[in-house]
Amino acid sequence: MITELYAAYNAGILSIPNNAEFLTVRINVETENYLVEREVVGGFARFDVAAFARKYFVKKVLVIDDRIFEDTLFALNLSVQNVAGTETFFSTKLINAVAQVGESPNLISKKGVLRTNFERLKKYEGYELTVGCLLYNGTTYINSIPKTSSREHVLINVFDTDTEIVISTVNQLTNNLGEILTNNFGEILEINGTDFNVKRLPVLHLCTPENPFYIRWVNQLGGYDYWMFGRRQSYEYKLSGQEEFKPYFDDVETAHGTTKIFTMNAKESATVGAEQVTNVEYDVISKVVLSPLIEWYNGELGKWLEIQVNDFEMAKNTGSSAQNIEITFDLPDKQIQF
Repeated sequence: MITELYAAYNAGILSIPNNAEFLTVRINVETENYLVEREVVGGFARFDVAAFARKYFVKKVLVIDDRIFEDTLFALNLSVQNVAGTETFFSTKLINAVAQVGESPNLISKKGVLRTNFERLKKYEGYELTVGCLLYNGTTYINSIPKTSSREHVLINVFDTDTEIVISTVNQLTNNLGEILTNNFGEILEINGTDFNVKRLPVLHLCTPENPFYIRWVNQLGGYDYWMFGRRQSYEYKLSGQEEFKPYFDDVETAHGTTKIFTMNAKESATVGAEQVTNVEYDVISKVVLSPLIEWYNGELGKWLEIQVNDFEMAKNTGSSAQNIEITFDLPDKQIQF
């Protein structure tokens, strides 16, 4: 059954008791709404409300401040009401995530958990890095600063000065005025205290490699994952869909050729690789092939462009502590003068 914080790509069934033969409800997703009718069986009408929300996971950044922002690519508000919209039966926050077999799509217990499986974040100066987070009820402290969100999900900007991202349910050591904080017993709050939840993720600062190929992708947890491929990539152009015609000429001396092309397609691909990645890094990077959205940072344009996986070679040796990965991405189609 669906809960108040739920992975949207699993079945999210809402059962509403009713004595009629059929029940019609209004399902609201952000600013959109649907009137949906279901048969009442055994005294309940059952609606898979999560299915109505999935197509609305699109980029729409809602900036809260320089540290955190919301994005409808990752979190949506959904409610179920009577037809008139005067009574609300249920409301939820749906997260762009999916639970695997044996896992629970109920994300309430995941509050305060950063939405990545990387054990540490790798920051390259001047390159974007964010990490998703499900906030605690009320106020969540991110690196000592209180944060709230109407969606309970935010993306956290990782700064060039960060050595770690710390999530907790109370402030740590000082407030924004620099005053030392104490609990109800007059004891100074410490970052390693046991009277509140605290989670940490280290940030490792690295030099940008030669020939950087930086990607991000929507992971299965409800956030972006990032990886920097460097040193050497292989680029390949492919032409397809060529259509030609034979122009007529009656004077061979003045003719400039016998064949003209009037349409074609041009595609560019990039093969990138990573060597000696840890087993944890391998497990995270290998999931890129399952992502609904992969983007490559084009440094010349200063923007993210969508790419797709064309081919990949990944074989995990469980007897080794390091793995190799090779992936071929299709870059955006070349725009040509035909």
